[in-house]
Amino acid sequence: MPQAADHWRFVPKHRWEVKNNPISGMCLFAWLELVWTRRYDIEWSAYWLRVAFLSVITSVNSVLATVEWLLYGRAIARVKLDDCPLFVIGHPRTGTTLMHTLLALDDAVFTTPTTFCVGFPSTFLWFERFKGVFVSVVDSKRPMDGMPLSLDTVQVGKYFCKDSAAPAGARTHAHRPATPRQGPGVAQTPHIMAHGRDQELRTDQARM
Repeated sequence: MPQAADHWRFVPKHRWEVKNNPISGMCLFAWLELVWTRRYDIEWSAYWLRVAFLSVITSVNSVLATVEWLLYGRAIARVKLDDCPLFVIGHPRTGTTLMHTLLALDDAVFTTPTTFCVGFPSTFLWFERFKGVFVSVVDSKRPMDGMPLSLDTVQVGKYFCKDSAAPAGARTHAHRPATPRQGPGVAQTPHIMAHGRDQELRTDQARM
């Protein structure tokens, strides 16, 4: 008896799209590791353009991240994380984004990344001054739900499932109570990122 998978027909979608890619903020070595790990899962003939685009953009991100490290590396290293972070954890379409948005209204307590911060997680501290260049490449609405979108829109924390062992639909968002400004006004927002079977607490920069 034939298996159900024998009757599946997958039609490649968004083959020529380069906008709204959730991993376009990666740096080169992380991208190369991902490509190597998933080299047999990529439909190279269908998505070669997207792979090429991400290879270029991650290379650029690595150069920009080096500049950020030179400008703010010491200040970021001096930032002390709060002992009581608040995590909003849930599956898609369960209200996590709404909860995130409501918490973000209290900017005296929480630091929250914008679309630009999430899109350029390793470079936004110094590169944000040039964000006007990217206004035309951002859709006015989010493609998944039609909600308003801009470079200054409050965004949920980054999520990135690196290994198939991570729950396919799960994602995690994070907040932390704001702390007094240190260095060039830098705070850090903890995020949980799935790494295979482990979940590791990582920190990403977020402007207060």
